[in-house]
Amino acid sequence: MSVSTSPIVPGGMDPIGRWVERAFRVYRDHLQIWLLQGLIYAGAALAIIVLASTVLIATHILPLTPHMLLQALLHPVPQAKTQPFPPHTVGPFAGLIVISILVYLLLAALFSAGMTRTAIKQLRDERSEVMDLF
Repeated sequence: MSVSTSPIVPGGMDPIGRWVERAFRVYRDHLQIWLLQGLIYAGAALAIIVLASTVLIATHILPLTPHMLLQALLHPVPQAKTQPFPPHTVGPFAGLIVISILVYLLLAALFSAGMTRTAIKQLRDERSEVMDLF
């Protein structure tokens, strides 16, 4: 007695296969639009990371470096008592990270909605363009 391992789907797998085939055909036909939208999305995410890192370095790390070096040279402290950052810099650092995450989430929601709009237009055989991302 052999056991069938094929899935039990009403009407067979053929409708699902045709739907997946159509989705990939539409994606392939509009590959340039999807690639450009993906590059815009990745570029915006990278810009947020670079901007947050630049602000962090310029406002918190660079001003502390000469002071920390001078303190380490003039007043050596035992290793157990050192702190990686002075306590007054932890709050703004954490705030910058939280703000960066919130901005990225807002951007991700905007771009995800735009890419969904592009996909729906393509499935309806309407003209889609890169600016549908916005």
